[in-house]
Amino acid sequence: GKAGFHPPIYLCYGPYRTFEPGLYRANFFVRLKDLSSLHKKAEVALLEVATDLGKRVFSRQFVKGQDLRADEYRPIEVDFNVPFRCELGYRVKFLGRADLLVDQVVVRDVTKGQE
Repeated sequence: GKAGFHPPIYLCYGPYRTFEPGLYRANFFVRLKDLSSLHKKAEVALLEVATDLGKRVFSRQFVKGQDLRADEYRPIEVDFNVPFRCELGYRVKFLGRADLLVDQVVVRDVTKGQE
């Protein structure tokens, strides 16, 4: 997302894979294009893990400028519990305050120690 050009919008969502009940950790790999004009405590993104096409959110976390870098993608960990078998999607919402880039989301089953 490009600040000043794109409105706040979800940059990515999906893939709506089926998950069994358990505890999971998602690593969202995101970075900023530039840090120079951004206040470190400004919220730049919203990370979510949801089911029912986004209607039921299992985990939500805001990301601040101080959490990211401009020269490399940083994994931001989001833990979540899946109480029942369902399809999940991961979403990254661009908040319009700084240019934001998304690389990938990697999910690991914390209960079993598997990706």
